[in-house]
Amino acid sequence: GMTIGQAMETAQRERPGEATEADMLRWLSQLDAQWFQDVVMRHEHEAGASFAGYTAETARDTALLIPVRWEEIYIHYLFAMTDQKLGEVERYQNDAALFNQGLTEAQAAYTRDHMPLENAHVKHVFGMGGAARDAAWPFG
Repeated sequence: GMTIGQAMETAQRERPGEATEADMLRWLSQLDAQWFQDVVMRHEHEAGASFAGYTAETARDTALLIPVRWEEIYIHYLFAMTDQKLGEVERYQNDAALFNQGLTEAQAAYTRDHMPLENAHVKHVFGMGGAARDAAWPFG
């Protein structure tokens, strides 16, 4: 799958200088922590599976968690978080919509490929709110 370094390089190439590496690392860590908690842990998974987050010390060739087919999710997420930071409302809404769409597809695919745990309520959507910020994870 996409690595931390690839995601950050792509975002920097397409939107140069808009977000710091520290910002992007924090955002990628938030997204994968949420994916791990809301998706991975609610389906059958390896015993002892854990996610500690990414820090400045994390190797840049560390693979991100969302399967390769939906790796564009990471780019849309970095763009949306950058838009939010810069107050780019229209651009945010567009990037957040692309992120949410990809995320919904990735979660559905993961659920098809992995048996949900019997007692786990699989939340099908964690995502970004639109203008109303109604489902405002991870904002707010």
